[in-house]
Amino acid sequence: MSAPSQVFQAAIPPMSRNISEPNSFDHSTWGSRAVMIIGAGTRAAESVVAAFAGAGAGRIALLDVNDVSGNRDVAIRAARAGNMEIPDMLTFRLDGEGSVTPAEAAEEVSRKWGHIDIMVHHACTPLTSSKLDRNGQRMDASQSWKSLEAGVRNVYESLQQLLFLVLAGSEKTLINIFTATELGTPPAVGVSRMVEMLNRQMTDSLMLDHGHEGLLAYSVHSPADNATELDGSIIVQLTKNRIEWLGGRHISSKQNVQELLAYREMIVHKDLLRYNSSLSFGLPSERAWHPFMKRRGRVPRSSF
Repeated sequence: MSAPSQVFQAAIPPMSRNISEPNSFDHSTWGSRAVMIIGAGTRAAESVVAAFAGAGAGRIALLDVNDVSGNRDVAIRAARAGNMEIPDMLTFRLDGEGSVTPAEAAEEVSRKWGHIDIMVHHACTPLTSSKLDRNGQRMDASQSWKSLEAGVRNVYESLQQLLFLVLAGSEKTLINIFTATELGTPPAVGVSRMVEMLNRQMTDSLMLDHGHEGLLAYSVHSPADNATELDGSIIVQLTKNRIEWLGGRHISSKQNVQELLAYREMIVHKDLLRYNSSLSFGLPSERAWHPFMKRRGRVPRSSF
């Protein structure tokens, strides 16, 4: 496992988190935009939903396997608190009573709005731990495979069914958000790490496959001590304008956005904020992925 880039860390001063009030955003930018938040029923998504509504996003679509009515109410309260118009909202539950498929959700969004400008995907799939016998051996390999399939194949297929909406929008931006979670027993750790790695690599794959169509995809990582308190204003600031050079990169939610953008030349020149395709199962998530590591994934610098 390579060490963090000392040059990059030494050159960038300690970054304070950039907390902005909703009223600090240019609301005229957001009134005409359509935002889709996948995984919108989670607590980790609450701040993101509130930030977009408080910034004045005109249309917000919420998708989750769970009920999203709670975060729909959050969006309404945030819009009122920011003296914004309540956004036109679409909510979709992908499991349980009254559920729809991702394709059906995409069809309704396309029919009513025609496109999505910004898609935020919370890449956080709960995994079921494999059963262990008294010797610690995995007993239920099929359950591990089902968890892996749910966390990777289902996510990939869902994004592919929804992606045409983003490519039809003005911003064509997709952000994968990763929040650290408890990994559980050893076999579940392996599956969780594999799911995390493949979902991160999916960001690079989307850029390779659709970058020529204008797609801008990158990842934001929320460390363990901040997993359920991701500051949604960071996502709003990052998506206010298209930041082309962030394509295929992986950044930390603890970074101050203005300071991050100030180091654009260094990040691009040294090709920093890349995710390595190698994986260590022996390290906790925050050490296994560090936003300042100079790691090359499968996307070369000149690909975008």
